[in-house]
Order: sequence, then C-alpha cells, then structure tokens
Amino acid sequence: MAAALLPDPSPPTRGEAEGLVWRRNRPVALDPLSGWFLDAQDLAFAHPFARFPFDRDEWEELLTRPSPAFFYAEADGVPFAHFGLRPNDDAVHLCFLVMDPGRRGQGLSRPLIRLTAAAGRALLPGSERMSLNVADGNLRAERLYLSLGFRRNGRAEEGMFQMDRPLGPRPPWDRP
Repeated sequence: MAAALLPDPSPPTRGEAEGLVWRRNRPVALDPLSGWFLDAQDLAFAHPFARFPFDRDEWEELLTRPSPAFFYAEADGVPFAHFGLRPNDDAVHLCFLVMDPGRRGQGLSRPLIRLTAAAGRALLPGSERMSLNVADGNLRAERLYLSLGFRRNGRAEEGMFQMDRPLGPRPPWDRP
C-alpha cells in the first residue's frame, strides 16, 4: 500500500536529529540551493533531467509541486543541504539531494542521511523502507549508502539505479 504524505498543514515543518535540523522549504527559497551546483555533473547527480546552469524557473516549478516535499538541512542555523521526500509504495523515497560543496568532506553526509530518515519517519509514518536513486558513476554516494545499510534493488530511470534500506522506528544504521 502506498504511503501518502500527510496533507498540509498537518505534516511537521521541522525536526532535529544529531544536532542537525530539517525544515520545510516553504515558502520556496532558491538561495542558497542555486549556488550549490558547481558543474553539470553536480546538477545531474541531484536532478538528472535539469538544465545546467541552474534554471531558477525550472526549480521554482519543481519545488512548488505538492510532492515531493522539499527541505533544507541546517547545521548551526545555516543550510548545508537540500532534499526531497515522497511516498513510493511502502517506502519514503529520498530525492533531489544536494549538499553545499563548501561543506562536503566535513563529516556531515552520514548524519545528513540519518536526518533524512528522521524526516521521512515524521512525514510518512508507517513507511517500512527508505529508497533512493543513485546516478551511474556516482561512486562516492554509492559507497556512503552501502556503508549505511542500503542495497541495490534494481534499475530506476535511465542512467540510475535504486537502493533501499529498512526504515523501521530507528534501525541500527540510523544511530550515531
């Protein structure tokens, strides 16, 4: 049975995990997101069909859709990542994930994925899994997800494969 995002305004608009905060990107804020795509590959890893350079109109249209729900992740009150969550059968699907390039390599990736799981559990209670798509060739992301217990489960769209992991109330991979 497909989970459904809770109707607005019911869903939580912010939450915390490991000292990080997630907050709903409403009203839509394109800054600082618009500055985080340094090249076409950065953009393709987050949204394989988006135009490069960053097209504000395209992203404004995407971010105002009812699903997925979009969020900023913050550390010390400063946004460092952006992501979307949507229902996908019995899973919460993580999508459109991008991190501020100036914050990469600072140990935030693992806590960020745990933060997205906390947001997914809050928005889609009862979801059994977390799923995501990884672009072919994004070995750094694939290694991260494998280390957090995700496993490949098949092809997604062209040039991408899907991974998933049990979500549960708080699985072992979701603990610091």
